[in-house]
Amino acid sequence: MNSNSSKADAAVKRADVKISPGLMVHVKGDAPEKDGAHVGMVEHLDGSAYIKLAREASGDGEAHWIPMDWAESSDDNALFLNVDEQTFKEGLLNKLPH
Repeated sequence: MNSNSSKADAAVKRADVKISPGLMVHVKGDAPEKDGAHVGMVEHLDGSAYIKLAREASGDGEAHWIPMDWAESSDDNALFLNVDEQTFKEGLLNKLPH
């Protein structure tokens, strides 16, 4: 499989993820069968590249954004990310990139 094919496959998987306001956000757990820590709540999508997290669920009262690329799957209650808690903390954006 070439790199263009794998990028296209990743885009298809993200397109199938339903992201809506109020979904709890969970990072990847230590084991494949375990959900990771709850790290926030979806406020809304900012364009097609970023997800804004609700400031009231952020822990520090500030608005934050995460890349759409981190969205792995979702169900009726939660959005599950493909990054662990450390990567989430290191990559959390405090403002929307332009």
